[in-house]
Amino acid sequence: MFMPLLFSNIASAQCLIRGLLCDDSKRPIAYAGITLLKDSSIVTSTISDSTGHYTIANLDPGHYKLIISNINTYDSIIPLHLTGDTTANIKLALRSDLLKTVTVYGYKTFERKSDRFVYTPDKRIMEGSDAVELMRHIPFVKQDEKNNTFSIIGKSGTVVYINNKKTAIPREMLIELLKATPAGNIKSVELITNPGSEYPANTSGGIININMKHQLNEGWLGTVSLLTQQGPYNKSILSGLIDYRKNKISLQLIPFFNRDFNYYTADQHFAYADKTNNDLQTRNFRRYWVFGNGLKVDYDINKSSSLSYNGWFSGVTGKSNTQTSTLFSKYDQSRPDSLQKLNNTGSDTYIYNFGNINYHLKIDSAGQNYLDANVDYNHFFQRQKNEWSTNDTDSLQNDLHQYQSDLPQAFFNISGRLEYGRKIANQFFLTTGIQISSTTISNNQHYYIQRHPNGYQPDSLRSVYYKYNEWYYAVFASVSRRFNEKWDGKIGMRAEVTKYRTQEKNIGISVDSSYINFFPNAALSYSLNSTNQFALSYSRKINRPTVELLYPGRTYISQHYFSQNNPYLQPSLANILEFTYTLKSDYVLSLTYTNNTNANASFIVPVSDNGEYSFKKTYLNYGVANELKLIINLHQSLFKGVWEIYLTPSYSYSSYLGKAPAVPLNITNHSLDFILDNYVYISKRTKWAAFVTFNYNGPVSAISGKRLNSTSSLDIQIRKTIHDFSFNLIFTDIYNGSSVLNDNLYTNNLLSANRYSINNYNRAVTFKVRYNFGNTKLQKVKTRETANEEIRKRLN
Repeated sequence: MFMPLLFSNIASAQCLIRGLLCDDSKRPIAYAGITLLKDSSIVTSTISDSTGHYTIANLDPGHYKLIISNINTYDSIIPLHLTGDTTANIKLALRSDLLKTVTVYGYKTFERKSDRFVYTPDKRIMEGSDAVELMRHIPFVKQDEKNNTFSIIGKSGTVVYINNKKTAIPREMLIELLKATPAGNIKSVELITNPGSEYPANTSGGIININMKHQLNEGWLGTVSLLTQQGPYNKSILSGLIDYRKNKISLQLIPFFNRDFNYYTADQHFAYADKTNNDLQTRNFRRYWVFGNGLKVDYDINKSSSLSYNGWFSGVTGKSNTQTSTLFSKYDQSRPDSLQKLNNTGSDTYIYNFGNINYHLKIDSAGQNYLDANVDYNHFFQRQKNEWSTNDTDSLQNDLHQYQSDLPQAFFNISGRLEYGRKIANQFFLTTGIQISSTTISNNQHYYIQRHPNGYQPDSLRSVYYKYNEWYYAVFASVSRRFNEKWDGKIGMRAEVTKYRTQEKNIGISVDSSYINFFPNAALSYSLNSTNQFALSYSRKINRPTVELLYPGRTYISQHYFSQNNPYLQPSLANILEFTYTLKSDYVLSLTYTNNTNANASFIVPVSDNGEYSFKKTYLNYGVANELKLIINLHQSLFKGVWEIYLTPSYSYSSYLGKAPAVPLNITNHSLDFILDNYVYISKRTKWAAFVTFNYNGPVSAISGKRLNSTSSLDIQIRKTIHDFSFNLIFTDIYNGSSVLNDNLYTNNLLSANRYSINNYNRAVTFKVRYNFGNTKLQKVKTRETANEEIRKRLN
């Protein structure tokens, strides 16, 4: 029920809303979510304090809608017309009561703001689902379940944020966190396709920002989830989420355990310039276990300031086996003349530690003027141990070579970030700050060769010791303004000074560099009316190599063919121009042009290894890539909302210009993909639902090679919700249409043909059960800022 509004006699250019939230028994409602909308666009969001009071300041006069939501009451949407400072006291009915006197207006499920899309999930999709399942149904979002990644369609390297803060954990751990989070805890999801200067310069792939709902009152709650998946091998996940709040302190624990696998088979054909052929048949299997726990602690010092700690520890341990058979033949022979086998057994260990301390100060009561300070560290360690041997079945000398390797990598980063936000002259909002970062990566790698009768001896020619140091300092500022109900704009600049050194310490090779980069951005949106919205944005970004791409450990595929990443890989720069048009929130067109300089990709290149010719699969900076991407999203609701259809076709034109040795000079690409998502609500009363997704990916040409075949997949999910339990049965890639990839890789001065085929065995059936427990009267642990968001992207 909405109580009478008391209007003050003070009229000014800027208005203020204040009030008290209470329930039917006149008890204050603490920490309820409050969202203010204007023309279906979100103006700001806040929460009520511990006494149920709230304040929203610095508002222009006009018509608004105030949305109040929390877990124990019905959502309320209140229309307001502001001419001056206003008091709005609001009474909310508990969910056990009927709400008859409040009119709830419909809102758009997918809309365009000045620099982002905002998706508000339907309650029918959220019921019984977790956050990972919800992501499957968001327009423009593509989920790769095999690689545990989300991405905005057409945006490689997408970063996931939660409550406007970069997630500070590796991607496997992020997936486990989202699987433990009920979809009902999610208020909205924002797709920031062209981030501004307030975001790290390394976020050229866009941002998916998941806004969690604020829950109320003290107490505890939790979720436990069990998943089992049967593909070629079994995968099992046990995860949980426990929240507790008492007075000014809130805690969150995120324990999980995952038993998983990687499995593929591959065939590769090398045709040499001297008319000889190699045909490789590979089988790779890795069984691994992932375990971890997150800890978040928040302390509300007072109404204006808070202190928090966010820590994460996780580990991975695995065992692997790779077997490759190589058939040798001449061009004019129909049969192979010899056979060589390589057997590789390995073990691996990964440890990840992250810690962040955050202090946040609200300078004004509305929180629009604020100061945010962070210090965090990232420590990552991996060790891979391998033992492999090659033998020739047609030779009297059975064991040709036997090797061992011990390949450690240690990564450490410490960072600091200070950000200040302020409303200026009641028209502009300024965000500015500084950031510092120091990173050290050490790769002291040892190889050993079997020398009879002395056993394994150090292989000094293959053993390497790389060390990488990086420092950078950044300042940034952005200014945004809403000119009127139709025009909204933002402009910003980020400057970074970077210094780095890469050393090969065993032989004394060192590469030092320092440079200054400027990253401008601008965005402008125009709403012709509530039906038609246009937006245009530009940004300049940098793509620094991930830790994985700087890792130089060798993995042998055959005796003279190995993969080894590049510790000297350089960053690339991207200029991004994007135009979007939104019609009735149901039809969206996006056109993006991207220019990448000093871009990198994976290549197979000839090398000399111990005086013998070999092939190395590695990453190289090759030159320039230009891409034009057109994406259309169409939404249609049928049979009074029983059947929802989302269709997302996309077209890509790309051109690549190679300048590196052994790289093709000029490649162009035309490719077409589309996603068809169907939601069918079989029975609202008995809570049965089905979801059917079809994906198609056409053939594509890139600088590394051509994928010759198209791929497609059909996934079906059936869900049943019973009280606090939900049961899901999921069939993935039913007709096995996305597993096999056939590629023609580009040739070089030694190879006249290079064909590659891989089978990933994606078809699987999954059963998942979730149980929610606790008193469900808990305020959500707040997610704080972190000092160096880019570092965690390079670890993921």
